[in-house]
Order: sequence, then C-alpha cells, then structure tokens
Amino acid sequence: MTQSGGDADTVGDSWAVCDDQLDICEAGGAVLATPLYWYEIIDYNVHPDAEGITLFGQTFAWAMAEVEAGRRWTISRPRATWDATTAVLVLDFDSLREDEWLVAEDAAKYTSSGGIGLGADALGFEVIGASINAIALTCH
Repeated sequence: MTQSGGDADTVGDSWAVCDDQLDICEAGGAVLATPLYWYEIIDYNVHPDAEGITLFGQTFAWAMAEVEAGRRWTISRPRATWDATTAVLVLDFDSLREDEWLVAEDAAKYTSSGGIGLGADALGFEVIGASINAIALTCH
C-alpha cells in the first residue's frame, strides 16, 4: 500500500490516516511500499506528473520483489528519546536496513506547487502541542 502524503490545498488539517496506514503495515496487515510525499506534485493538490507516476510504479515493483525474496520493506516508526537537559527529541529509525538511509527532501518541491500543509518546512515532521525549532538528520 501507499501512505497518504496529506492534501496540499488544505492547511492545518489533521491527517491521522497516515498514522493509521502505518499501524496496518506495522501489524503485518500490509507492506508500506512508499509514501506519496516523496513524489513531486504538479496540481496544487496531491497528484504527481508522469515521471512521478512511473517512479511510483517502479517503487511498488521493487517493494514486491524485496518482500517476495524474504526481505523487510516497511520502515517502522522511529524510537523516540527525549533529552530534557537539551530539550532535544531524538528519533532513531532503527528499523532501517543497512542499505537504507534517510534523505532530506527539498521542501521547495512541495511549496512551489502549492504544497502547503505538508510540513515541508520541517521535512514532513509534525508535532502536536509543541513546536519544531530545528531539525538535523544523522544516520548510518
């Protein structure tokens, strides 16, 4: 399955459906092939262009091949650790395979085509009841 990326033409809507989709995958009910936010949108909403659709299909095929070969594909939620001394929340994506790493996407690909409401200024991270002041990615 895919994970919804949000809706670029509505600001401030809660997209709990993304979390629900990951719940299903983490419980073994499906495989999260790819989230939609990775693909550039072209219509001030949620739809990618032809190249994005092609990449989307190729990623689904790759996910199926990996799962059929017995390799895990779904990246689970990160393990969160709070450091009260520095007020830093660390998200450890320890479910990544050795051949996987996090990549910071260019936020302009969302905002230039109307991608408001997707947390583009925070690399897609969202919090409730707090604010994101800075983000740094470190990974293997």
